Amino acid sequence: MKELLKFNYNISNEIKVIDSENYCSFIFNEKKYYFVPYFRSEEDINDLVSLNDELIKKKIPTFILVLNNSNQFITNDGNDKYILFETPLNNSKEYNVLDMISFSEQLIVNNKKSVLYRNSWGDLWSSK
Repeated sequence: MKELLKFNYNISNEIKVIDSENYCSFIFNEKKYYFVPYFRSEEDINDLVSLNDELIKKKIPTFILVLNNSNQFITNDGNDKYILFETPLNNSKEYNVLDMISFSEQLIVNNKKSVLYRNSWGDLWSSK
């Protein structure tokens, strides 16, 4: 994993990569990163980026998707696909139910905005 990160993201050799069964994480330039498998279709990445940008604009705590050296969000390694995202280094802040309700209220979207939201049960059932 470390070589894949170094090649695709110009990550230095000094990082300590913590490998897990499904992902790896590391700290680089005082920021924490996760390199995780990407199982969705490549078309969905645009929706993820749009959602990510919207959350950031609304100051909702979230991760930041990182572009690779090819200016892509998805990194291919043979048949496997990965994405890299940055998290706040101090991610120990706890959120309560009221915080979650507030975040949800800030994310009012329409049906054509994204397939990722899956917020309309009627539309989901009718598409089945």
